[in-house]
Amino acid sequence: MLEALARRFIYFPEIALKGTPDHIGLDFEDVWLRTADGVRVHAWFVPGHSDVTWLWCHGNGGNLSARLDNLRQVHDQIGANVLLLSYRGYGLSEGVPTEQGTYEDARAALRHLLERPDIDRDRIVYFGRSLGGAVATKVATEHAPTAMVLESAFPSIPRVAPLHAPWVGLPLLRRIIPYRYETTTHLRSVTAPVLVIHGEMDDIVPLRFGRAVFEAAPEPKQWYEVKGAGHNDIELIGADAYYATINGFLGRHVG
Repeated sequence: MLEALARRFIYFPEIALKGTPDHIGLDFEDVWLRTADGVRVHAWFVPGHSDVTWLWCHGNGGNLSARLDNLRQVHDQIGANVLLLSYRGYGLSEGVPTEQGTYEDARAALRHLLERPDIDRDRIVYFGRSLGGAVATKVATEHAPTAMVLESAFPSIPRVAPLHAPWVGLPLLRRIIPYRYETTTHLRSVTAPVLVIHGEMDDIVPLRFGRAVFEAAPEPKQWYEVKGAGHNDIELIGADAYYATINGFLGRHVG
């Protein structure tokens, strides 16, 4: 029962796709991944115009099609190849989302990239937004990327959940929450350069939590605060400066 309640609190999947990359003028490949625990999950591979590859771990709502506008900008402004997956239970992916399940989904996506002959294994960047920041960080402890970008990330579920459900803050409940997503704990053992991006006005994961994520990251690391941005509009508010910051970080650490 506790796990079912946690799932309803953490995950907000949508099944129907709102479109595909060809609707916004991008070539793409439907990719079907089989995870280590046997779940079939769906992803898109969008080729870019550089040898950098962007493994995209999205947040807790919608599915991969909710990121189409952002995908267009990443393609145009950053130029990377992009593998964007829907976690289990999201979009066309099978299964029901769980913490360990999202990790398995991201591991399967990484395996796919490492097996592709058209990918430079030395130029893979993990990008995690919100919940995806915790997923990307966990996978980074097992297979270091060339660099990692975390956006709107939180330290852990037990730290941020009481803001939205005060009952979760009760000491007993905090100890027995089945899903942890311990971003800061995992981040301390990540060896890759990390860029942490956070919106100044984020009311879902307040700025102090983004700072806690940044402080947990080893060097080399970079902090970028987007003035006036909330949780879900960072790339819109940041505009050209946002992409310039990411490109500068990648230029220094990926080449």
